[in-house]
Amino acid sequence: MLLMLIPLGCKSPDIYNERYTLTPVDKPLEIPIGSQTENFVFYSQYVLLEGINYLGILNFERNRIEIYNLDSGTVARKLQFFHDGPEAFGRVSNFFIETLDSLIVDCDSEMSVGISDGKGKILKEMSYREDINGRSFVPTPPWIGSRPYKVGNTIYYLQSHMSEEANGVLAEEKRKETFLNVALNTEAGISYTLPLVYPAEMVGQEVWESPNVMRTINEDGLFVYHFSNLTDLFVSVDNQTFGKVRIESNYKLKLNGDAFKYRYDMTGALMNTLTHDMLRDIFYDKYRNCYYIFYMKRNENPDAGRNLFLKLQYPDCFILILNKDFKHMGEVFLPDNTYSFQFSFITPDGLYISEDHPNNPDFDEDFMRFRLFKLEKL
Repeated sequence: MLLMLIPLGCKSPDIYNERYTLTPVDKPLEIPIGSQTENFVFYSQYVLLEGINYLGILNFERNRIEIYNLDSGTVARKLQFFHDGPEAFGRVSNFFIETLDSLIVDCDSEMSVGISDGKGKILKEMSYREDINGRSFVPTPPWIGSRPYKVGNTIYYLQSHMSEEANGVLAEEKRKETFLNVALNTEAGISYTLPLVYPAEMVGQEVWESPNVMRTINEDGLFVYHFSNLTDLFVSVDNQTFGKVRIESNYKLKLNGDAFKYRYDMTGALMNTLTHDMLRDIFYDKYRNCYYIFYMKRNENPDAGRNLFLKLQYPDCFILILNKDFKHMGEVFLPDNTYSFQFSFITPDGLYISEDHPNNPDFDEDFMRFRLFKLEKL
């Protein structure tokens, strides 16, 4: 069994000293993108190759991967993929940059992975529609906190589970079948389901919303999970068992537990979501050995007459900083209507967050703009 990483005996006082903060640099990083690329990005990947900083983004509308040299502000590669014809692969949903001339590309609608060269030509293709035992699965949307992770030759996909037959509430018998991860070995081209399932604390909780689980992975291979209705983090090093970690924060979370009753009411569902806090992403910073947890901050009185989808797309967020042992380091509340939190990445310099919020006075659709935040001791 996996031992608890953090003692859970007596609870700490609910007041934690702010020991660190994220300090913004004066000038943003600006990358020209032109009219064929949007600065709202579903999927991106930062890589450091031969001392040069690169950012790959998914141009979803054009079915294209664009790789930008962040040091020069120029395009290094544009890899075009096709829906039909002799070179058809499908719609790219996510990718992994190995080198500028070798990428792993994923089409989640077809549940297919391709090995691509630096021009977008698929050299090899493999399916992960079923595991080696013939079991099919439903992957989560491969973006933000539900993104897959590649470790060595293995891609770890997160599964989506819903419980409509039980009014959205998870029962113990159903929990035994809620396998969280499917792994694809890209060298052998085979998939296998890992034994880890939802923790027992999810029994009796709603699992209607999808995704209802998010995760990250640290440099030691420790997966860190958060489940939508639970206030704790869950960790696993063996993909078999969980340890539980209490989240240390001065902010009192109000999580959503009524999603199922709004399943036929779109406006009600959006309003209900906005009136609750929601974990939107988890980042592990390998350069500073800490975690950044991005929360959507609740709005007690959202305006139903305004664009609710826009508010969910560009939420008001705060960042909780935890050290490698999940102890509280600090909490950073950033100004509203300024940042696009779903588009963030980490480099040796620090945490970059997109400023491409449509209500930001400096918004320009022909540029990607990022503010660098440095972790600093108070």
